[in-house]
Amino acid sequence: MNLNGEWEFGSGPSERFDRRITVPFAPESDLSGIRDWEQADVVWYRRRFDAPAAERLLLHFGAVDYRAVVWVNGEVVTRHEGGHTPFSADI
Repeated sequence: MNLNGEWEFGSGPSERFDRRITVPFAPESDLSGIRDWEQADVVWYRRRFDAPAAERLLLHFGAVDYRAVVWVNGEVVTRHEGGHTPFSADI
């Protein structure tokens, strides 16, 4: 399952999703759909999806800048630190 496409997006210390972004593009990219991006210390991405029935499901992230916490159904499933390096979350 590929989760590229439209995601909910927001920036700032509070969890809010007041914009849309096209993934896999960074907010700085014109292809992201974010036209007036100003650098932020914290950004939020959210995507809702129905997972296929499986014994194991991995969410793979090709790159995150620089630190990430991944939640699934309100639970932290992994944390990652490292600029633009891939990682996966076993959910």
